Amino acid sequence: MKLEELRNANVRSGIKQCTKALEADLVKKVFIARDADASLLKNILLLADQKGIPVEEANSMKELGQAVSIEVGSAVCVLLS
Repeated sequence: MKLEELRNANVRSGIKQCTKALEADLVKKVFIARDADASLLKNILLLADQKGIPVEEANSMKELGQAVSIEVGSAVCVLLS
């Protein structure tokens, strides 16, 4: 897991923002939290697969939120290209 990639990088977090970025072909890599609700991530994972974008897992939503410097957990974050 290379959460360090998210620090000081151009990122988006949250389902809606990440979906928009994926649809606009702005994403280089997707990061998902293992403890996130799978039904929420279904569309994100489908889009990433269709576009051939790599997906990495974080141990928790809290860890993913901390990696992008937000005070709450995050189910998904994307690294923008």
